[in-house]
Amino acid sequence: MELPRGMKDFEPEELAKIEHVRQKFQETAQLFGF
Repeated sequence: MELPRGMKDFEPEELAKIEHVRQKFQETAQLFGF
């Protein structure tokens, strides 16, 4: 199965960093009522 154009497989450590940023963004967004 091919990934959609522009997508790539992320290494586990890279995925962990992305998830960390996503989590912090969601926490901040909740603080401001988004």
